[in-house]
Amino acid sequence: MEIKGISDRMKVEGGRVEVRGGGGCLTIVGIPFLLMGCIPIVALILGEFSIDAAFEYVLVGLLCLIFVAVGGALTFARYSLEIDGNSRTYRKRFSVLVAISDSGGSLEKFDKVSVIHRVRQRTSGEGGSRTYTDYPIRLEGPAETLDISSPNILENAQRDAERVAKTLRLPLADRTGPVEIVREAERLDESLRQRRRRTGAAPGELPSPPEGMKTRFRIEGAEVVLEIPPAGFSLRAFCHFSVALLFTAFVLIACLAFIRELAQRQELFGIAIVALVLIGILLRILRGVQPVLRTVTERYTVRVSGERLHVTTRGLLLSRVAEIPVDELEELHIAKPKHDDHPAETAPIVARSDRTMIEFGRHLPTEEKNWIETVLEHVLTE
Repeated sequence: MEIKGISDRMKVEGGRVEVRGGGGCLTIVGIPFLLMGCIPIVALILGEFSIDAAFEYVLVGLLCLIFVAVGGALTFARYSLEIDGNSRTYRKRFSVLVAISDSGGSLEKFDKVSVIHRVRQRTSGEGGSRTYTDYPIRLEGPAETLDISSPNILENAQRDAERVAKTLRLPLADRTGPVEIVREAERLDESLRQRRRRTGAAPGELPSPPEGMKTRFRIEGAEVVLEIPPAGFSLRAFCHFSVALLFTAFVLIACLAFIRELAQRQELFGIAIVALVLIGILLRILRGVQPVLRTVTERYTVRVSGERLHVTTRGLLLSRVAEIPVDELEELHIAKPKHDDHPAETAPIVARSDRTMIEFGRHLPTEEKNWIETVLEHVLTE
């Protein structure tokens, strides 16, 4: 189960949507680059050091220009998108000290707001790649799209997309799940129960529990209770733990010569060993052990009635509780896997309101998750 934070890069009020980019942390990152590019140039001008060969002047000059360009872009670049739902217009600006581009247009070319699930790959310098996920929010029309923002947290993206759709009075197409869900702007606050009653759509016949089901099912008064056990030890958990152990062994082997050197200086030996153990070894082991402990111990108790959905997550030491009243529950579905290229990572059951998102049952077989989703829909929408 996860309950995530709220995006702060978007401002929505008074029928307007404003998105700002640049500044903040990017400025802090950019200033060192800018200094590394400017200081050598200033030193050359002041005669603090000299270069004999002409090609060295060219090389130093190119490096300084690269650092200045990167630092200047990070420090001074600013982006803004202003969408006015009252005048039905939008305007995009990009500047680095001075305006570089300034464009705009009419909102009439767009007929909906969309939020999608996107998996991207970033190539590393060693020839490998890293996969990451974001959730772009866009305005879409028959011939054109306009990107608004790309949160990397699902709940933030869905919340921001809903706010944009309400403000601009456009339908919202949510493509973050296995099927596209389209809702009209005036019905975005409609609960799942209200939507079922309005459309007359029923969740379908309650199927028999799948063979070999891990979840325990019982009825307590007006509540249906589902006990979802831990995933147990798996190959994926073993891989996490093995990587932690291999990294630890590598650190120890790589630092043997350093340890031997320090052993001859007793005043530093104790401090160095403590620092090495705490920083280089224990933290990495903990990072490897944490997913294993979560996989082996984390279990869920799902209580559902005609009034609420209540989920308790219990780990080895701590427990967390989240609850959504039925009248606020807007979505209940099985999400997409976070990374399409990780077949071992399965998709959770997701329940969402405007204030809370709950995820559970990620490790269960697909048939079992489908059965749980149908049971929850029956209780929540009757």
